[in-house]
Amino acid sequence: MHSYSIDSNERPTIYLILAAISILATFTLNLIFGKLNLTIPWFVETPSVMSIYGLLCLCFTKVFWKLNLLHKIGLVNTPVLIGKWNGEVQSSFDQHSSKQEVVIEIKQDWTNIQICLRGKNSNSKSQNASITVQDGLRLTYDYLNEPSPDANQNMNIHRGTAILELSSDGSFEGEYYSGRGRQSFGRLKMEKFTNNL
Repeated sequence: MHSYSIDSNERPTIYLILAAISILATFTLNLIFGKLNLTIPWFVETPSVMSIYGLLCLCFTKVFWKLNLLHKIGLVNTPVLIGKWNGEVQSSFDQHSSKQEVVIEIKQDWTNIQICLRGKNSNSKSQNASITVQDGLRLTYDYLNEPSPDANQNMNIHRGTAILELSSDGSFEGEYYSGRGRQSFGRLKMEKFTNNL
């Protein structure tokens, strides 16, 4: 997976909240150990602010950011895109005359994402991505596409960009274009059929 940018300012706020919780948790643990006259063995380190903060950041990044409650109260605006999506691609390669079925798998946590598209003739993986949420949900990513061994010999490895917007029916729809190695463009639509939470 690779990092992605988002136009929400939630990340600094949440890191600040996690830091405050870490300081409070460390202070509370030290009070409890003092009240109970607990002596910690020399080989066990008392949890520090940084170790608790690191653990909280890890838990939030991997699990807590997906909680519905945090989305409902507006603390987290990052959309959960994890899962498999059915898709179809129309390409200028054949003058948009056919629709090619593809499967898109999205792996994601709060700061990292990977978008993998598998089709009959080629597979692609995202190299970087961004999500915008301010004026409607948009997913933009650059990808590297590799043709299958039995694909048309005109196909070769190439880079491209996809720009997808969330439709009212919950599907993503948009366009893609490829660079020098392919020089094609087209439309991509994808609908979720399974969650991998």
